[in-house]
Amino acid sequence: MKRFLLKEKGITMMALVLTIIVMIVIMSVLSFYVMNSIQTENFQSMKADIVEIEGKALSYYAEKGILPVYSEDTAHPENRKHARDMKGDRDFFNPNDGLMYGKVNLELLGVTPSYKTTYYMNLETLTVYAIDTIKIEGKDYPRPYEKFAKLNISNKHNEFLDVPPEMFNIDSDGEILSINQDWCVQNASSLSEYLTVSGQKITFHNLVFPMYDKNGNEITQISDKIFNDSGTHGLKVDGSMKIPATIEYIDEHVFPNNCNIEYLYINSKTFSENMFSGGNKKIYTVRIGPNCESIKGIAGTNITKLWVDNTNLSEGCFESCNSLELLVLSNSIERIPDGCFTNTNIRTILTDDVVNLKDGEIWPASGTYKEGNIMMPYRLKEIGSSAFSPCNFLKGTLDLEYYSPNLEVVEGGAFSNTGINLVKLPKDTKIQSNAFPGGAAIERAK
Repeated sequence: MKRFLLKEKGITMMALVLTIIVMIVIMSVLSFYVMNSIQTENFQSMKADIVEIEGKALSYYAEKGILPVYSEDTAHPENRKHARDMKGDRDFFNPNDGLMYGKVNLELLGVTPSYKTTYYMNLETLTVYAIDTIKIEGKDYPRPYEKFAKLNISNKHNEFLDVPPEMFNIDSDGEILSINQDWCVQNASSLSEYLTVSGQKITFHNLVFPMYDKNGNEITQISDKIFNDSGTHGLKVDGSMKIPATIEYIDEHVFPNNCNIEYLYINSKTFSENMFSGGNKKIYTVRIGPNCESIKGIAGTNITKLWVDNTNLSEGCFESCNSLELLVLSNSIERIPDGCFTNTNIRTILTDDVVNLKDGEIWPASGTYKEGNIMMPYRLKEIGSSAFSPCNFLKGTLDLEYYSPNLEVVEGGAFSNTGINLVKLPKDTKIQSNAFPGGAAIERAK
C-alpha cells in the first residue's frame, strides 16, 4: 500500500509539473500574440500619424516657407538629432536624407498622434520618423517601409551665377580665354566684391569663375593662358579663387606663378597633376567639391587646411602634405584608401556637418572647431592600410563607434604610428594587425 501511494504521489507530482509547463507555454504563446497584436496596432497608428504629419507639413511649408519643427536651441538639444542618433534599420530611411533631423511641432500642424512618441523630420527631404521604433519580426521600424528613389542633386551655389561674365573674354565654345581688363577697370566701383584697381593694375581678392556666359550658355573650360594673354601686365591673384562644377578640366597654368591663394574652391571634373606645383605658387586652404572625379597631384604640397567634399579619394593622394593640419571629410565617404593621408601633420579631423557651409564659402571661421578633435565620416565602411600612418599629431580618443557606426574593417597599420590612446569600435568592426598603436586601449560596443 505504501509503495502504491508513493508511486501515485510521484505520478501526481509529474502531472502537476507537466501541467505547469503546458500552462507556461500557453501563456508565452498568448503573450507573444498579445504583444504582436499591440505592436501591429502601434505600427498602424504610427503609419497613420506619419501620413498625416507629412501631408500637413508639406502644406505648411508651401504656405509659410518654413519647416514645422522646433527651432535649434542650446537649451533644448533634443530639438535636433544627427543621423547617427536616429534609431531603426537603415533600410527604412530615405537615402536622400540630409544629416540633420528636427523635432516636429505637432501643435503647429494641429496633429494629435495616435502612437505616443516624438516625431522627427529630416530637414532636407521632409521625411518623418518616429523616435520610438517598433520591432516586428526582427525588423526595427522608424516608419513604414517605402521605396525611395536615390536622387543625384546638384547644388549650384549662387556665387557662381551672380558673378558678371563680362569680367572675362569667353568664346563661343564656352572657354574663358582671358580676363577682360578694360571692362574690369571701367566697372571697378561695382566689382569691389571681386577685385581692386590701382591705375591699370588689377588685384583679385575673390576671383570667381562664372558657370554661364551672358547668353546663358554653359562655360566648360578655362584657358591655360588666361593670365598670360590678358592683355596688360599687373594682373594679380591675392585672396581666394573659386571654380564651378561646369568646368571639365583645369590646367596647371591656370594658376599664375606669383599667386597667393589663401582659399581655393575647385569643383571641376578633373585637374592637372601638376596644378599645385611649379613656380612660386602659394595655396594654403583648399576645398575640393563633390563634382571632382579624381584627386591627383596634391601629394607633397604646402596646403595647411583641406576640405574634401567628394568620395573619389585615391591611394596616397594627400601623402606627405607636411603642412596639412586641419582636415574636413564628407560624411558620404565610404572608404579612405591606403596611404591616403600618410606622413602628414594632421591635428584635427572634422566632418562636413560640423563645418556646415555652402559651396564656395570660405572656412573655417574662427571658433568653428576645436583643435584636436578626431571625427570620421558617418557612412564610412573601410579604412585602408596606413591611411593615417604616420600622423604623429593625431592624439587622444578615436570614437569610431559614435562617428562611423557602419564601419566594417580597419586595415593593417591604418593608425599605427599616431598618438591615439583610446579606440572605440562598433560591435562587428574587424581590425587587422597593427591597425592602432600598440599601447592604445580598445573598447567595443556591446
